[in-house]
Amino acid sequence: ANTGLYVYDTDTFEQLADFPGLSGSTVTFVKDYMAAINGDGVYVWSREGYNLLFQEKTTDKIQFQSLAMSPDGKWLVTGEQKRFRLWKLPEGDVVAEFPVDGFVSNLAFTEDNTLIVIAQYKAVIQEWDLEKQETIHSFEIPRDVLFFTLSADGSVMLVDYGESGVELWNVETGEPGHYYLEMQGASGWTRLSGDNRIAIVWGYAVDGNNSGMGVWDLSEDKRIHEFSTTYVNGDGWRS
Repeated sequence: ANTGLYVYDTDTFEQLADFPGLSGSTVTFVKDYMAAINGDGVYVWSREGYNLLFQEKTTDKIQFQSLAMSPDGKWLVTGEQKRFRLWKLPEGDVVAEFPVDGFVSNLAFTEDNTLIVIAQYKAVIQEWDLEKQETIHSFEIPRDVLFFTLSADGSVMLVDYGESGVELWNVETGEPGHYYLEMQGASGWTRLSGDNRIAIVWGYAVDGNNSGMGVWDLSEDKRIHEFSTTYVNGDGWRS
């Protein structure tokens, strides 16, 4: 929120922790840890009492772009300007740094703890073995890309070329799938469901007058719901 970062139990709605100074944070969870980035730095807490384990401050407001934690809780990865870094949990030691041309805008761990890295505007997708600290495979999309939406499991992604529709790519094979020509939205406001069967696209409503959020069945290439609001910002759709 604008006033800070707040953690709630989704079963009881009880507030578990509050951090008034951390407004505008991007947050991720695993079983034992919570991590956040914002314009001031990176932070990692224990889920046991939400005690701060370590932090690193920065004077550059746009240094940290993305973050991810491995499912087994061993690694934190921060996507930054010109690099991504590998941190050991819970100690907070930086064990590796990898140079990248651009901003690391997308990070995701697969189920076997390999890491998918995508740099913003650079159509190069890399899969990393963090134990060996080496690239398993990579591929390049042969055209200019405006925005990526990577699935939570790192297996597929939606690619926005800044024109009509979006294209689904298989990250594991490096091959394009279906092009959803009618799926219109605003760049950066697209999400995939956990099973990668449903896409949510925020943009312009089909009535042409309001702000909308379209829900698409990817297997059928069909819009199955459309939500509309007159508010584009403020109380409109955000994420």
